[in-house]
Amino acid sequence: MQKLTDEAIRHARFYNSGLYEPFLSCQEAASRLFGIQAQYQQFADINLYNRVDGLDKERLTDLYQQSGLIKLWGQRMTVHLYESADWGILQALYQERHNWVKKQFAERELDLDILLAEMEELLLTKGQVDKGEIAALLGENSKELMTWGGILIQATLDGLLYCVPETPKTRLYRHNRLLEATPAQYDKDAAVIEMLRRYFCAYGPASLRDFRHWSGLKAADFMPFINEALADFTVVSDERGSVVYYHPDYFFPEVRKGIMMLGKFDPLFVCYADKRWIAAEDEISLIWRKAGQIESVLLIDGKLRGTWRYQIQGGKVQFRLFPNRKISKPDLKRIEVKCQELAQFMGKELQGIIME
Repeated sequence: MQKLTDEAIRHARFYNSGLYEPFLSCQEAASRLFGIQAQYQQFADINLYNRVDGLDKERLTDLYQQSGLIKLWGQRMTVHLYESADWGILQALYQERHNWVKKQFAERELDLDILLAEMEELLLTKGQVDKGEIAALLGENSKELMTWGGILIQATLDGLLYCVPETPKTRLYRHNRLLEATPAQYDKDAAVIEMLRRYFCAYGPASLRDFRHWSGLKAADFMPFINEALADFTVVSDERGSVVYYHPDYFFPEVRKGIMMLGKFDPLFVCYADKRWIAAEDEISLIWRKAGQIESVLLIDGKLRGTWRYQIQGGKVQFRLFPNRKISKPDLKRIEVKCQELAQFMGKELQGIIME
């Protein structure tokens, strides 16, 4: 079996993810990548900015208000930005699964279906509600029942409501009738096939173990469909002998020079079980932290050079870099240019860059 080097795989993934050749729009990015993880909306915005040329905050705000992208819970029971057309895939795959939300309601002896019906009645009456109105509906248990999304997770999986993306936190929820077009409906088999194809086009070369990690599905959910879904994909192995799949039309192994400052929970860092394609064994904990946190990542010419954070004070932003090795003066100048561009996107003045 043909073998690919980690370097070839790394740059193919950068290319397929829209980091070498930008997507034409935020909608294309969200569709091709099947969601942009969005626990922290400001970093979801940054991860779109890194993949769509000429993106600014005003365009993003208009897109969100017009429901060009919507916020839903999907794979791994985490919140993402999606195109509304993909909502039906999420429903087919995750709506009926027994999840921690259903377990929580059962343990409290609360009727989830009744509360969801009351929530829908409220939404049908008003079309759009804020978080406080939903909390009032849930009563004294509202804080517990809405922690980490809570009942809202099942409401999106049922196709009842979607969240309007907003920085720093989601405030508004809308009934699905406010969408311009009704999301396409899928049966479970068709949804699995579509998700398999979408994943290996966007994230390949990747393994079935990687897909399972990203999707949160069990092997029994998708293994019967591998031959049909991936019939026109190429099969090779990585340096460790794992079987990986990629679509030839999306494969691009050449190195592109440049500075990348990828935000927390960037799509590239949430979708692979094996982290060694980008980080040495002793570097993995720099990115993947406790409690499921995934740091913002600094890449120089396609190689990991550390992590970064920022701090905002009024109209100014300061970046803090945590390099995993010494950074040369020419590279520091390139990083400063990138920080200046990122600050401009954020609508802030660059206050400075601190090396930790």
